[in-house]
Amino acid sequence: NDVAGSRRGSGDIGFDRRMFMTTADANRRVTDVYDLGRGMLGEGSFGTVYKAREKHSGTIRAIKAIQKSRIKKPGRFQEEIDLMKTLDHPNIIRLYEHFEDSQYVYCVLQLCTGGELLDKICSEEVFTESSASVIMRQIFVALHYMHFRGIMHRDLKPENFLFLTPEPDRKSVV
Repeated sequence: NDVAGSRRGSGDIGFDRRMFMTTADANRRVTDVYDLGRGMLGEGSFGTVYKAREKHSGTIRAIKAIQKSRIKKPGRFQEEIDLMKTLDHPNIIRLYEHFEDSQYVYCVLQLCTGGELLDKICSEEVFTESSASVIMRQIFVALHYMHFRGIMHRDLKPENFLFLTPEPDRKSVV
């Protein structure tokens, strides 16, 4: 089993909190900072995404809850979290912070309400070359930003490109 920790008698997988969290984050819980009662946005093979409100400022964010038992390479996962926190580009989704409890890692992300690129392509009767060129330019600019920093996106596919808003002149994010 590639998952960090050791098997316990009950069949649970044990995790060392220090595996994912920095010392400063270790004493905070996601529910101390965010109200998760805003509804589920989607589900994927890795986790569930919820709409949440930051309690102090009222800012709306997306929170992806990832089951630790599905994380096969915790070291690589931590590297990806640390890397994503350093990215600051208008076409790359922001990872603001992360939390964890005994079963989940919670990634606090920029909220994207415009849907997936794949859904937009399938739902629009006419997808013009002009629209496609605007979207492709945003994708290429984001990829250039990442590649310039020595970062490679390992899962490029239309469902991994999101739109910030549902408006026609929408901005896409990787």
